[in-house]
Amino acid sequence: MRLQLGTLDCEHSKRFFNTDFDLCVLQDPLPCNSIVKLLSDKFIPAEHIAMLQIDIEGYEYILLDGVFKEVPDNSLPPVIHFEHKVMFDQDKRHPLVN
Repeated sequence: MRLQLGTLDCEHSKRFFNTDFDLCVLQDPLPCNSIVKLLSDKFIPAEHIAMLQIDIEGYEYILLDGVFKEVPDNSLPPVIHFEHKVMFDQDKRHPLVN
């Protein structure tokens, strides 16, 4: 059975998943760093990433701004998927791409 987690509220998830809760959560604490440093520390070449999924609760703008500044265009993943609705107002004031 494949389980997915749809909330960051651990108490809710524990009630819903019961003993399977640990199967749903992968904890990998990451220090605050740039995306290039993270990939380097995990030994992942940027060129080998086919899709980047970002969901960081409204902070996508900050991460994407860093990605576009640090990763050369020819090394960006072909697909970068994120929740754009949280960025609508921010993007009107400060667009990432000119």
